[in-house]
Amino acid sequence: MPPGTPDAANPAQPPTEGAPTEEPSGDSRLEMHPAALLETLPSELLDNPLIFSIAKGNPAAVSAPDKSKDPAVLAVVKHAQPLVAAGFGIYHSIDKKTDVLFNTQAIHPGDLQEADQQGRLLEVAPPFDALKANAAATGAAPEGAPPAAAAGGLPPATPPPMSQPAPSVQNKLAQSRVKNLTPLGPTGGPAPGAGNILNSILKRPV
Repeated sequence: MPPGTPDAANPAQPPTEGAPTEEPSGDSRLEMHPAALLETLPSELLDNPLIFSIAKGNPAAVSAPDKSKDPAVLAVVKHAQPLVAAGFGIYHSIDKKTDVLFNTQAIHPGDLQEADQQGRLLEVAPPFDALKANAAATGAAPEGAPPAAAAGGLPPATPPPMSQPAPSVQNKLAQSRVKNLTPLGPTGGPAPGAGNILNSILKRPV
């Protein structure tokens, strides 16, 4: 993580032992909930569906290598300040090789630090690459992500209604059908005698 990136966990400076911890009121917790502050984030971050998942707390945290070149991870590094202001937190692993983006209302940074010390950080904060690959394999967007728009942002095209023939054309078609059903004389039809078979069937005694 580049210098100057805010570290919400700050594991190198734990709270003084025995010092009272001020618990934010219910209203303050609601105002700082990431899901309620997504609209304050840059659009570059909102292009990543996992931001919506973390905001909803499922998963509560996602990890990525400190040197990741993934555009989505780089966007998190670039916009770390707005993320922290919107109720997200950023935790740097003890070995400085892994960074974690987490929902401060869903998991405490102390829990991340404890898991890190026990070698379970990736269990608590699954790798971003694995989550992205799983979403691509299943074709399902992470929970909380907005529905995908149709290609080009346009609704699917519907075929135009079939046009009806003009009344004069309809009359001609009807007359043609009636004429085809009328028995022909012995010399009627395309060839002489073409109507004999139909006449003999219609005049056959019962």
